[in-house]
Amino acid sequence: MRTFFVSILICVLLPTCFAPHLLAQTDAETRQMILEQLMIDAENWKNQGNVDIVVQKYETALKVEKGYLPAVEALMPIYMSQKEYTKLNDLCEKMLSLYDDSEKLGNVYVAYGACLEALGKRDDAINMYQRGIRYAPKHYPLYYNQAIMFMESGEWEFVEGLLQKTVVIEPRIPEAHKFLGMIHYNKGNRIPALLAWARYLILEPEGKDAAVVLEAFNALLDGSPYIDKDSTVIMISPELVEMQWQERSRTHDFYAVDLAYSVMLTQLVEPISKRQTPPNTLLPKMGALLHLLQFEYDKHWGFYWDYYVPYYIKMDEKGLLGTFCHILYVHTRKTYIDQWIQDNRNDFEAFYQWSERYPWPRNLQIR
Repeated sequence: MRTFFVSILICVLLPTCFAPHLLAQTDAETRQMILEQLMIDAENWKNQGNVDIVVQKYETALKVEKGYLPAVEALMPIYMSQKEYTKLNDLCEKMLSLYDDSEKLGNVYVAYGACLEALGKRDDAINMYQRGIRYAPKHYPLYYNQAIMFMESGEWEFVEGLLQKTVVIEPRIPEAHKFLGMIHYNKGNRIPALLAWARYLILEPEGKDAAVVLEAFNALLDGSPYIDKDSTVIMISPELVEMQWQERSRTHDFYAVDLAYSVMLTQLVEPISKRQTPPNTLLPKMGALLHLLQFEYDKHWGFYWDYYVPYYIKMDEKGLLGTFCHILYVHTRKTYIDQWIQDNRNDFEAFYQWSERYPWPRNLQIR
């Protein structure tokens, strides 16, 4: 019993006696091991749903190393979701005081801006987002968060450019494409709205707004013509007629495509009305539209011509248009869609592999 007691005593005292010496030798390595273990522990507790211990682990990591960025980036969204705005504000302020402004603090600028916005300090939030853009210009949430803020306040004149910048930096943000489509839908600009909404539906074919967006998409694509017993009536917006008599800039101008598509669609309505499924009905319309866009492509420039149009032209050239038309209806879960996916799984996967690898333009000038 006595020997056992002495052994325990030695085991307890040795780390205390020699810890300073050991830490002096391997201080950085030991600290890194502790930090890594804390992050692993936090992740394990997160999987168990115990947020309080998760926060505790991250906060402990910040005591081990002040300003430890992985812990900070993990902690900020938790503070935000818990509405711990004071803690979040202090954490962001501390990070900006510890480090010089730099691109690696992109998430800190975003979190600080969101925190200031939540606290009702709107001007300060805008300034923080702008500060972030100066030092982390490729961090897309800095643009996207501002766009949402301006949308909520009805300041639409600032929104479009911020959303365009968002999708140039990160093309896989579905909501940004959806909002760009909405902006042009409200302006009566059919073609840009269709291009943006189609991209949204590719990214979020089963998203919560997919059904609403597809309904609006089809209404725009069907556009102006309708057929009656005696004649074909082509409805063209007054804006298009007015533009015919004005000197038009070719930037963002889809007038020629819009008008030609309206005329072509009158020739398509009767035959396609007898097709069996909505994707098959959609296919000739999209084929006609893309044919016109390709014909006009070299005559125009501007964001929607340079960003979206080449993507759809290349899609058509790759023979993926039929797959695209079916993808737009995935959210319906109709029997014919499920059967098509089952029968064409390779085509479905090939489409998304191509789309994921598509080289989106990165240097577009946003006005």
